[in-house]
Amino acid sequence: AEKALLFSEFHDILPGSAIKKVEEDSLNLLGYGTEIIDRLISKAFFKLCSGQKKANNGEIPILIYNPHPFEIDGDFDVEFQMAEQNDPNNGIYNVYVHNELGEFIPSQLEQEDSAHGSDWRKKVSFHTTLKPMGITRLDCLLKCEKDFVSIKPYTENDEYIILKNDYMKVTISKKTGLIESFVRDGKNMLNSLKIKAYKDNADPWGMLVDEFNDDLGEFKLKKGIRVIENGEVRTKIQADFEWNNSYALVTYIFSKNSKYFDIDVKMLTNDENIIFKLIIDTTLSKDSKALGQTMFGTEVLRESGKEVVFQKWCGLKDKFVNFNVINCGTYGGSFNGSVIGISLLRTPVYSAHPVDYNGVELAPDNRIYNHIDMGERNFSFRIVTDEEFIDFEAEIFNLQPYILSFFPSGVGEIRETPIVLDNKSIIQSAYKEERNSLLIRFFNTSFENQCVTVKFNDTNFNIAFKPFEVKTFINNAGHWDETAMI
Repeated sequence: AEKALLFSEFHDILPGSAIKKVEEDSLNLLGYGTEIIDRLISKAFFKLCSGQKKANNGEIPILIYNPHPFEIDGDFDVEFQMAEQNDPNNGIYNVYVHNELGEFIPSQLEQEDSAHGSDWRKKVSFHTTLKPMGITRLDCLLKCEKDFVSIKPYTENDEYIILKNDYMKVTISKKTGLIESFVRDGKNMLNSLKIKAYKDNADPWGMLVDEFNDDLGEFKLKKGIRVIENGEVRTKIQADFEWNNSYALVTYIFSKNSKYFDIDVKMLTNDENIIFKLIIDTTLSKDSKALGQTMFGTEVLRESGKEVVFQKWCGLKDKFVNFNVINCGTYGGSFNGSVIGISLLRTPVYSAHPVDYNGVELAPDNRIYNHIDMGERNFSFRIVTDEEFIDFEAEIFNLQPYILSFFPSGVGEIRETPIVLDNKSIIQSAYKEERNSLLIRFFNTSFENQCVTVKFNDTNFNIAFKPFEVKTFINNAGHWDETAMI
């Protein structure tokens, strides 16, 4: 699996600038590596679930592994199968989720991945707090309800759908399908959020350009917007858009109990030599500073509209507020004043190299070429403001807990959480076996000196960090000794 990943980091495989056959082979190779890892993760998960008690009659267990050395508070979901099919005319089985103390937590039924006509498959979302670096156990009670309503009432008027919780308020226009305001602490943070198309060329490397500012237009609402889920946990709203021959399905996911909202984008691209960007026009001052995550650090990014790169998050910061966008693999973009442009897709020609010879034309117009990133592509983003621990939030968004509904045997012993940290500015970037010992690595994600207490089994030890410092430790005979990174 490691070799498959490293081979795929070759400089024309990873960015997609090789020929189409290379892309197909590489996706197969990465799929091979993913399958190996999936099997290992599954084995590890079931081992970690040793000692979990058998389910009570009529209950369906949910087991969740949190891989982070902190408690995580958030919205999660899982699917499971009921023992028997139920005729929906008899009523719908609702799901009530409780924790190990018997306390019922916010939960709601949502549309499962299938569209089976019977009441048989269940998808339940819930809001809870997960134990650090260990297994959290929840259990589901099922109750048949004649008057079951899947989408609960929500706030709307003729023009807007209005989403509100204790932390924020989001207003979505029924006419445009776009978010028209995002209010935090009484201040609107957002002017608009839309997908736009810009003129590109056939060169997949972009060797002769460093910005895209030839605006060809924005995606417009096609059919309308619809609330597809609404309950105690979250609201999901779908809006489908079109531009020329391309389409975008945008799903807004509003958490009822958290300080963020998510945006999922499904693109269906069918336009050549175009770059598509998610344009986020914030209300921050025009002289805001653009920031992005880099390896073990935070980088100040250029703000002239030219393309830049970052890792799991980027954002703007002025004197009063931060506006951050967490991504899941969408690592390029641009900044211009108070506007963030996330680069979604480019559709140039595979491996059309702009060779510097007189008279040599880039992708001559005498045939039809294969173009990169045509067809369906999916993106996920989280909008976070005033977040002190943005690297922590980005880590969780990119490394989600492992959740499965299954029935434990009751055999085995429950293991203690190996590592717990008490400072969210410190990220654990490695925890592995190395030379017959354990190795752990931490780094300070902040601009300030930090100190963290590391709880390892029954012992505690303290580590002091300078801004953005990285430290590595090896466990020798029960003692943690600092060592070089390699």
